[in-house]
Amino acid sequence: MTTSENAVPTDHVTTTASPPHLTETGPSPGGLRIAWAVDNVGTKRTSTAVAHTIVDGQLFVATHQGIDAYDASSGKPRWHYREPGRELSKYTVTGGAVLVITSKGGENRWIGLDASTGKFLWTESSRRTTFVSGPTKRTMAAAGIVPAFGGPLTSKILKGIDARTGHVRWSNSALAPPTCEFSPEISIEGDDSLFLIKTTCTGKRSQVHALDPATGAERWRRDTPDAGSDLEHAIVQDRHTLIDVSTDRLLLTSDGHQLLKEDVAHLCDIQCSLVVTPSHVLIAHTESQTENGLTSVDLSTGKSQDHNAPGPYGALVTAGNNVYGLRDSILGPLSPSALDLIDPGSAKFSTMPMPFTTGPQSPGRYTARALRIANGQVLVSESNPTGDAWVTTASTPLPKTKGPAELGGVPASDWPDACKLAPGYHPTPATEDTKNARLGPVELHNVTCKLQAENQVVQVTIVWVARTPAQAKDLLPVDASANPIHAGDESYETDHPDAAFLMRSGRYLLAFDEKTPQAQTLAGAIHTALKHR
Repeated sequence: MTTSENAVPTDHVTTTASPPHLTETGPSPGGLRIAWAVDNVGTKRTSTAVAHTIVDGQLFVATHQGIDAYDASSGKPRWHYREPGRELSKYTVTGGAVLVITSKGGENRWIGLDASTGKFLWTESSRRTTFVSGPTKRTMAAAGIVPAFGGPLTSKILKGIDARTGHVRWSNSALAPPTCEFSPEISIEGDDSLFLIKTTCTGKRSQVHALDPATGAERWRRDTPDAGSDLEHAIVQDRHTLIDVSTDRLLLTSDGHQLLKEDVAHLCDIQCSLVVTPSHVLIAHTESQTENGLTSVDLSTGKSQDHNAPGPYGALVTAGNNVYGLRDSILGPLSPSALDLIDPGSAKFSTMPMPFTTGPQSPGRYTARALRIANGQVLVSESNPTGDAWVTTASTPLPKTKGPAELGGVPASDWPDACKLAPGYHPTPATEDTKNARLGPVELHNVTCKLQAENQVVQVTIVWVARTPAQAKDLLPVDASANPIHAGDESYETDHPDAAFLMRSGRYLLAFDEKTPQAQTLAGAIHTALKHR
């Protein structure tokens, strides 16, 4: 180990400014606007996964090139570290330090940096193996400790490495007896408040061990049916663990006590999020495209209760005593994402729209991966399907208006009737060709209508009405203007069955199920009418 940084060439910028202090306060009800965004600044988009993490007032962006730290209250760059010619393979932020692991030709280098300033702390060449936490580059760590084993992969001793000094803080040789080995690629999500370490043994037997990060002491262990069992849905949050064991999904306390047992097909079959409050554990789960639920577990009684959810939650988070959930869509495909304030016991919720869209049916096809609520702002990290492009967006509340929070402060009367959008175009006579929409107490009439456009029927849907044209523009991809359809202020082709193309007309966003000349002529007439509304 050395305290000299000069072993390899570096591109290293530090800071002397302290990071901001973030308070756990949520946004006031109503509309939100985008305050800032960080979108893979200065990196090449490759197949190598990218990771965004928010810790202690800073946003950390890790790519194959290195790591950048940004002010999480403003999005402004603070410091960065890169080793030209070497690839960042793993990283973590814990205990006021950033551990960066770079590689070249099979040789790994560990570098400790001060998290606040980016200043160099220590480095060493290492053959140790760490444990991946989640689907990206972040390695498992908590309480300033990084668990690792090796040199050689056959090493049986797990060690807790101090991220600030590189020194070994604890060792545990009891986890992997002679017939067992550590399995590092287990992809555990959450806050690492317990280290979940998997060992595989001869006879197709494996175990999962939960360790105290500070001491390495074992808190509990569970047998899994065979060495090939995947822990695809394992989540650790505030020392509570949701884990797969055989065909069961178990919710366990910090000492291994079982709070909940469900069949894996009936809980989190597709996706899952977990938060822990002083009184409840709340699990958001998706079993199919139409099955979304919230399961609340009372920590004082151990009783659980299932509730319907308004849609799939990509992320849950606590801020103070409040629970927030992020959904891909507030009203339906292509509409803004939704932020729900959820009661963890009853699962009752109130909703406000986000100033962007996420999810597989969104124009940008980005999916929310992480949510953080602080300083009244909502910070959302999203990635594309391959994980090679990420963006973190901070949204801040708009001034209050008399309009309902569910509509972002826009009065319901500002939403036009889709059947009366353009003079001379009439709706088809079938009543099933029109659709209303409800958001909490707000009823919107004729959001969707089929209109006769010459010899063709075109379905028109009012996707959203924003406060301003600029806020409506945020709901479209950045490359919307490059599409071949020219309608309204800008338009964007999609492959959604109910939206051959989207059109923005001022602060209105509309979808058309056809892109024929008749549909585009109709779009032009609607755009003209809306300009005079």
